[in-house]
Amino acid sequence: MTSSCPLDLPNPALENLVDAVDRVIRYDPGRRGLSSWAEKGDLLRAALSLLEGWKVAIATGFFIPSEGAIETDGPPGALVLAHALQTLGKTAVLVVDEHAAEIIRATIDAVARVSLPVIALPPGVSSKLRALPGQGFSHVVAVERPGCAADGVCYSMRGEALSAYTAGLDHLFLDPDRTFTTVGIGDGGNELGVCIPEEKLAALSPDGPRIECRTPADYRIYAGVSNWGAYGLCAVLSAATGRYVVPSVPEVAQILRALVKAGAVDGVSCRRSETVDGLPRSAEEEIVRRLGALVVRYGVCPDE
Repeated sequence: MTSSCPLDLPNPALENLVDAVDRVIRYDPGRRGLSSWAEKGDLLRAALSLLEGWKVAIATGFFIPSEGAIETDGPPGALVLAHALQTLGKTAVLVVDEHAAEIIRATIDAVARVSLPVIALPPGVSSKLRALPGQGFSHVVAVERPGCAADGVCYSMRGEALSAYTAGLDHLFLDPDRTFTTVGIGDGGNELGVCIPEEKLAALSPDGPRIECRTPADYRIYAGVSNWGAYGLCAVLSAATGRYVVPSVPEVAQILRALVKAGAVDGVSCRRSETVDGLPRSAEEEIVRRLGALVVRYGVCPDE
């Protein structure tokens, strides 16, 4: 597999920027206890690794069974990250479940910024899924994507089993012979690649079934809302390259509006509203605004 990229020692200003970005994205309005179980994360290492890559598969889509649709956390971050990577000269492809493909494609068409291929996978481990590594990816990034717990089942935060609706990507992350690097972005611990450390897991759920994902990624990014982890990664990519690729407030608003119009729902309220994890759109926009300000203060400004 492709492991950590060779790193030049970052300058102190970049390290300070990354620390500031990490503090912004780890704001925990949902009180999921990030401070008690989430490690610092790998924002800088993930960004530098992606910059050494060439073709990135970005998997997203978290199914809400009661509504028969995916939630609004995940796809905005995945779309923004895909656009950032394309701007930086990389190839990006979205990977979603078959049931989410129509929503994702409609959102991409509505935003109409760039052409973005979508790979739609059926539930379970199919032959098509097994062929995914053969498509020449340097990286597979999971943004708010269900990951298997210790019993091999994917769960929602409510404890609902999701494996019947989910294309299992865990085996790709666990394959010792894979030739690509993996990145996991999550906010609750049940997302693919996040994998809460074992010593902290015991304190989190000493009794009862555990829903936390046990499939690790090479690089892990923790955020109060998974979208924010992807936005934060864009901020670090901006600082590392000198090319501003942080999403704008109007861009995020447009994506969220199109996503809900296409059928996505808030994962907490289960309503078709322009909210994410029960938070108003203004919360999403404020995170983007703060990240943009950090990058500008670092010396990287949007193109005129």
